[in-house]
Amino acid sequence: MNVNSKSGQRIIERGRVYAAVAAACLAAPAIHAQPVGVGTNAEEVTEIGIAFGAGRSDNVLRQGANESAGTYASLGAQMDIVRTRPRFNVAVAGDIEYRDYTTDGFDAERVGIIDASLEALAVPDRFSWYVGGRGGQGRTDPFGVESPENRENIDIYETGPRVTLPFGQRTSAELSATAGRRYFEVSSSLDSATTDVEAGLYRVLSPTSQLGLVVSTRSTEYDLSIYDNDVERAYLAYTKEFATGSAALSVGSNRVDNGTSVETGPYLFAQWQRRVGARSVFTTTLMNQYVDAADNIDYERLIVFGGDPGGLDSSVLLSQDVYESTDLLTSLTINGTRTTVTFGASLGEARYMTDFALDNDVINLSAVVERDMSSRMALGFEFDYAHRDFVLGPQEDDDKFIRLWLQREFSGPFSGRLGFGHNARSGNETADYDENVWTLGFQYDIRSSGGA
Repeated sequence: MNVNSKSGQRIIERGRVYAAVAAACLAAPAIHAQPVGVGTNAEEVTEIGIAFGAGRSDNVLRQGANESAGTYASLGAQMDIVRTRPRFNVAVAGDIEYRDYTTDGFDAERVGIIDASLEALAVPDRFSWYVGGRGGQGRTDPFGVESPENRENIDIYETGPRVTLPFGQRTSAELSATAGRRYFEVSSSLDSATTDVEAGLYRVLSPTSQLGLVVSTRSTEYDLSIYDNDVERAYLAYTKEFATGSAALSVGSNRVDNGTSVETGPYLFAQWQRRVGARSVFTTTLMNQYVDAADNIDYERLIVFGGDPGGLDSSVLLSQDVYESTDLLTSLTINGTRTTVTFGASLGEARYMTDFALDNDVINLSAVVERDMSSRMALGFEFDYAHRDFVLGPQEDDDKFIRLWLQREFSGPFSGRLGFGHNARSGNETADYDENVWTLGFQYDIRSSGGA
């Protein structure tokens, strides 16, 4: 197996990950309530990469002045695990790394994203119990650069029942109720409890299409705040599979009540995904909805999965406020015999209900190229650019991230990787910085897949 079959496949997933995860999370809640292949042993995937290494930064705190170098040892894992059994489903996906800094004053930290779920099928295709958790990071100071001193963990845990009630062969009702807890490592005022209730009536129109009417409500109660809120949605959801791709459209209404004011707005999820050739994918997605800081973890994993946990910084800005998020995302992956290329672009707009200072517009551009130099060696390049404009203030930030790496496969599943990165911000003078990072890592891969 050549290098491109491993790391190149991760790039393919990164190219379409915006749409693939968003579609599952937002456009088709029925997929969560009744995953394809439940109780049939239809799919099994095990892809685990255990990595260890070290990194050195010449400006670890990303400061414009008084720069200080930092070195860290790392232990991480990339995981894609799927198990379907007659009585349970398990899914684990993540790209996570633990760093232990040798520089005095820096605590060990976790970077990257992880998502895990277990669904116990008490009555297959009728009643199940879901337990899940996910974790990522956010910026404690929304206006500062992400660094070991401005990054904190966000952990979310959820559990609850899911019920499917069939009405004939083509119509079903799906109900779910989930209780959750959300923990923030530093910003304890954002610690909160959530309750989600969702009901959907679905009609199979053809073997490749489905129409649904969905209503949902989520209540959030903060431990140390009076800014509790309720977010309600009602929308029509349509999905269609084509020979060369898929389409999804959800249209409806959002309503959010934070106790002092009420806002309403459109709910929209529109996605078109098309396979171009045997292994290339083009995807475009448009979304509009009310979310909060913890919800943003779902969108951050769209970027991190398939990439490098030390790559593009987290854009999760920590606030108790709910905001209206509008996003247009597009990506194109071209996978040749020896070269894989991915282009991505997105436009985003966030408008907060009360925390107006955080209103911002974002532009993201990315390109990833990986070339097989031989059956055991690959060379890669990645460029990410993010421009964020805080609407009501003078701050505008341009963040640039450049990555170069050389990956070498040794005997069996063992491989090594040497990487160099240059990170920079320009904008406000007080926020400008330049950073160079060298990394050396080794990985052991456990990979198997198959279906019954």
